[in-house]
Amino acid sequence: MRKSEFVSLVGACLVSSVVLVCPARADALTLPRGPQIEGIDLLVLVGGGFGYPSEGGVFASARLRRLPEVPLALEANIFFGSGIGFNVLFDVYRNDWLRVHILDVGLFRSWTAKTRLTEPEVNRDYDITFGAGVEWQFAPSWWMTADFRFFMPDPFRVIGYYGDFARLIYRNCAAGVQTWIGIGHSF
Repeated sequence: MRKSEFVSLVGACLVSSVVLVCPARADALTLPRGPQIEGIDLLVLVGGGFGYPSEGGVFASARLRRLPEVPLALEANIFFGSGIGFNVLFDVYRNDWLRVHILDVGLFRSWTAKTRLTEPEVNRDYDITFGAGVEWQFAPSWWMTADFRFFMPDPFRVIGYYGDFARLIYRNCAAGVQTWIGIGHSF
C-alpha cells in the first residue's frame, strides 16, 4: 500500500466516523435531553506503554466522544519514537465515572521499519490494531486509563508474501500485546 492510498483510507475512516460522532445540528449542543445535556467530550491523555518484545515508551492521545447516546469514540494517538495511529473505540459500558470499551480497531503507521512495535522484520506499510480498555474518573474531569492493544501486520500482504510463515508471524504478534497506562483531562 502506497502512502497516498494509506492517507486516503485514513481520511475516509475519519470522515465517516466524525459524521457518526458529531451532532447533525449546531444547536444540539445546548438543548437538554433527559437528565443529561448532549455534548462533545474530548479526553486528552499522556502516559506510558510497554509490551513484549518491544521497548516501552511515551504516548499521547486525544479521544473524541458525543455524549450521552453514541457508544463510540474516535482516537488519534502518537507513540513517541514509534509512530502514529487512529482508532475507533466501542463503549460497551459507560456511566458517570467508568467507561469500558472493547473491539477497538484502527491503523498504526510506524515512522521506520526499526520502530515497529511488533515483528519489525516483517515488511509492511501499517499495522491493524485491535484492543480493549478501561477509563476511570478519579476526580472531576480527570481520568486514568488502561488500554491493551495488538499490532498486527496487514493480512492481505503478509499471507500472500510470507505464505505458511504468516502463522508464526501472527502468533508472535499476539504474544506482543502492548499495555498503555495513561492519565488525562476531559474538556
